[in-house]
This record gives sequence, structure tokens and C-alpha cells, in this order.
Amino acid sequence: MKEPVLTFEEIIKLNDHDWDRAYAVLNYHLDKGNFIKEVMDNSLVIYHNPTQVQPHNLIHDNIFLSKANTKVDMRPRRNRINRDEGIS
Repeated sequence: MKEPVLTFEEIIKLNDHDWDRAYAVLNYHLDKGNFIKEVMDNSLVIYHNPTQVQPHNLIHDNIFLSKANTKVDMRPRRNRINRDEGIS
């Protein structure tokens, strides 16, 4: 049985037509060895999927979780007046 074949356009469609997110997903899977890139004679680029990566794992938000807001907003510091200095 032959492994499934994907194109970049299919990955773009899965990522709501956002080219940047689809490109990040594609590079992630290429780096991990999940996809094998092949350039056809008619200059069409296809990606073989020998590890059977499922379509829901090709969506950017499922792979790269957004970082939680770890920054804590501090209250502004108040200048305190000593009791001895405030009385005239």
C-alpha cells in the first residue's frame, strides 16, 4: 500500500488559508521526519506521509499551543509619607 501524498495547498486549507501557519506546520513535520519532500517533473512539490500523520495534526493550533500569559501586572508603587514629615 502506498503512503498518502499531500500538497502545501492542502495544508493551507486545513489552517484556514493562513500561509504562515501552514508553512510553520510543514517545516515542523519536515524537521521531525514525518514528511518526505519530492519535486515532480512538472515542478509540482508533493510531500509523502509515511508516518500516517492525521489531518488534525496538521493544524497549527493543535501543534503549537499558545503560551499562557505568564506576565503578572503589578500594582503601581505608592510613595508613603512618614507621619513625622507630613505634619507641619
